[in-house]
Amino acid sequence: MEPGENTAMDKIGLKVVLEVFFMTMTGTACFRYAVRRLDITACGGDPDERVRHLIMDIGDEGVAVKRDLCFIHSTSWRYEHGQTIVLTYLAYSDRMTFSEGIATVFSLTDAPLATSADPGRPRPTEIREEQVAAHAIRHLSFLIKNLQSAVYDILEPDTLRFLQTVNDLPAGKFVDMPTPGGTPRTAAQALHPTKAMNSTSEEDTFGMNPQ
Repeated sequence: MEPGENTAMDKIGLKVVLEVFFMTMTGTACFRYAVRRLDITACGGDPDERVRHLIMDIGDEGVAVKRDLCFIHSTSWRYEHGQTIVLTYLAYSDRMTFSEGIATVFSLTDAPLATSADPGRPRPTEIREEQVAAHAIRHLSFLIKNLQSAVYDILEPDTLRFLQTVNDLPAGKFVDMPTPGGTPRTAAQALHPTKAMNSTSEEDTFGMNPQ
């Protein structure tokens, strides 16, 4: 999309916001991030290019990272109140550093998947920032497990090993669903070793609500 091509969004009153999570692994199951948002409704342009420009300029805001050591991935989009569409990207690097006080640390175990209990209204009523960040890490885990060479070329061995253990369910959560006899089935966990995902017993059959 070239500048000036967002007239359709303007006409229907939608705002488009680019959201980039600058992130690095900081400990076992823990990640440090800073998020930057940019309103691109009026200026338009390719969001991928705008992310690359943000990476080049982010040093002025206390995030130090080299473009050739940073993996960029489009992870999600969502609607927010106020007629806003948010396009989310992950910019990940094991060599990223942050100035004191500008980054947030979170653990995947403390960021459960955002879900909706109503299949007719799949958008969760609340999505916390760390849940969006965790969603991005699950995307990265999925790419690792599917042998995306660009990821392997950038990430450190310890990061690669950890991401192999992450449940990479990217866009929903297994939730309790009644069986024909009315007995609920067990719900899946948001994070567990890959080995646990290979269970095939009848108890491990679930229904899923997409985000």
